[in-house]
Amino acid sequence: MILVPAIFFFRLKLQSSWAWLAGLVVAITASMVPIGGLEQDARALLAMSLFLAVMAVMARTATSWERWSHLAAALKLTGAVVIRPDLLRFFLAALVVLMGASLLAEVLAREIIANRNLARMARLQLALVKRNIQPHFIMNSLTVANELQQTDSQAASRFVDAMAGEFRALANMVDQDTTTVLEEIELCRNHLTMMGLRLGREFSLEFTSDQSDAPFPPGVLHTLVENAISHNRYRQEAVTFSLTGQSVGGARVFELRVPRADRAGETSMGTGSGTASIEARLEEFAPGDWHFSSQADARDWVSCITLPEVST
Repeated sequence: MILVPAIFFFRLKLQSSWAWLAGLVVAITASMVPIGGLEQDARALLAMSLFLAVMAVMARTATSWERWSHLAAALKLTGAVVIRPDLLRFFLAALVVLMGASLLAEVLAREIIANRNLARMARLQLALVKRNIQPHFIMNSLTVANELQQTDSQAASRFVDAMAGEFRALANMVDQDTTTVLEEIELCRNHLTMMGLRLGREFSLEFTSDQSDAPFPPGVLHTLVENAISHNRYRQEAVTFSLTGQSVGGARVFELRVPRADRAGETSMGTGSGTASIEARLEEFAPGDWHFSSQADARDWVSCITLPEVST
């Protein structure tokens, strides 16, 4: 008899296991009271079926379909106890078999989903590597380092340090499904230093937030910064990117502002694989609980990322 309430408890995602166990003990104890001439077994099953109905009604974390299906099963068992007490063992055995089969099917389904998520994570990790450590990018970077070494040894040293820092950070992120905002910022700053030395510009990233240690999906900001430089022809000597983060209504909102190029027609954040990669990583980080938008205003190109608040 304990097996059916246990299945209900786990399937309905209930909390406070000790409280529900105590409730079951009380229900079984109450079944000792004679009711309408029912035998002891019938009273025990009636108490348990009513207790199962209460569990289904009180389940707040389960979906509506799960709650109603489990409530229907509990009420059906209740009806069987009242209408055909002579078939109690049959109904109980059938219920145990059906619930056990349902639980097994759910376990197998979750295992399949977990395997799919692992495969998806591997694809995202490979995409992160392919996107940021490409042969032509490495060759161009080495060429720039060689040229700088001949003209400005200090700039060459800065370039090599930034390149090493970027590749080191990317290598660390490959096997991670999450990073911190500060680590992502450092990755972006290394990339901006490299690209500034390559293009003869002074790129910088300002960050204002109390979310520096909060978890963040790896590579998202880096992709936005990379897209901004790839799709804009900046003529200014100094270009400052700005990132802010704040808590709004139970969520974390990050806003990245990228200066528009001198000509509006030359300003873009890019589309296609970059955006798809960002959305895939956001979905991996917070399934179904994120929002991403990117659009231009009068002065900047603004990208907004909304993530769930970090629970403490």
